[in-house]
Amino acid sequence: MATEIFMPKMGYDMTEGKLVRWLKQEGDAVSKGEPVAEIETDKVVIEVEAFVAGVLRRIEVPEGQTVPVGTRIGIVAGEGEELPAADAGPNRSPDASAVASGKPAAPVAPSSPPAAASRRPTGADGAANASPLARRLAQELGVDLSTVTGSGPGGKISREDVLAAVAASSGEGDTSTQTASPTQSSAVQAPEDLPLSRLRQTMGRRMVESKTQAPHFYLTMRVDMSEAMALRQRLNAKADEALAKVSVNDLIVKATAGALRGFPTFNATFAGDHLTAHKAIAINIAVAINDGLVTPVLHDVDQKPLAQIATESSALVERTRAGKNRPEDFDGGTFTVSNLGMYQVDTFTAIINPPQAAILAAGAVQRTPVYVGDNLVPRDMLSLTLSTDHRIADGVTAARFLGAIRERLEQPEKLV
Repeated sequence: MATEIFMPKMGYDMTEGKLVRWLKQEGDAVSKGEPVAEIETDKVVIEVEAFVAGVLRRIEVPEGQTVPVGTRIGIVAGEGEELPAADAGPNRSPDASAVASGKPAAPVAPSSPPAAASRRPTGADGAANASPLARRLAQELGVDLSTVTGSGPGGKISREDVLAAVAASSGEGDTSTQTASPTQSSAVQAPEDLPLSRLRQTMGRRMVESKTQAPHFYLTMRVDMSEAMALRQRLNAKADEALAKVSVNDLIVKATAGALRGFPTFNATFAGDHLTAHKAIAINIAVAINDGLVTPVLHDVDQKPLAQIATESSALVERTRAGKNRPEDFDGGTFTVSNLGMYQVDTFTAIINPPQAAILAAGAVQRTPVYVGDNLVPRDMLSLTLSTDHRIADGVTAARFLGAIRERLEQPEKLV
């Protein structure tokens, strides 16, 4: 049976995606779960996997084209198997009919002829050993990746390598015998316009939307993490090598999930004249990548033990930074935790991730002198700041919710 491949929806506000490149060509055999294409969303570049084994019989969206979510981009089927009718629009690959009829496959034609430029189009050889962000940037700037030297492991080309190649090529001509005039010097020092990536544009748009539409208010509590840090040390000392180490963020995420069970308002979204309550607790965690900040999702956090959360969180961060995310990694988040403690930030306030009700900002755990009765003793202290949409909850409810998170962290047996 023929299986259609569609442009996936990655998050509630995604309306379209760009097909960066095909990893398989028409006529290639594919295995179940094998990546067949790379797509770019407003958040990241991810791989689209085949749901069944077969042959990529038809490519319907060429590389470089942006199409709406839900658009059929290709078809996987067995040899000689009947295929669905071809799309009549511009998404139709021009040589798919030849492949469907058993004729040799030809290269997929680009959506438009390449514009004249001083640099050649991106080369396939270089693209094979470049990060998704580097490939995207090279395509935008017209850089031939086969001429770029990679600085990463195995010569892998990074975004910085592409920018360095652009900077080097801008100094065309022999400057050893040239003397810059005052006019030229001032021109060199003039400001430069740097294009914003789609991720940066989306982040800006969504943050403006959040701050202008959701009335934020903020509450900060200090948490004594001494017992939680001791628990973490014991768990990591006994952990199997196959399991990820428990991080401070894992403790915070687990405590937040437990608190959300008792405060379902904070696991809801504002929908005009009503709230939409979510039964599943899915927590977005903020992950820094070269091009900005993204928030992939840990699903059903309240139902999983701490060790499993640590393992899944570690794998999720690794996939995100490698550009290997899956569609479910950005779908269905109901609450967000943003942690800047690893950057030694004491405390900060975060902007709510729309359409969620709140976001929790965590700073660094710091050894601090604290009065216990009349005695000054060293304790591991953490500042947590809750940003809340005042349309969804009031200050008292938010204070109780934040207190529930603190209680679980200060009595960490509740986390295990």
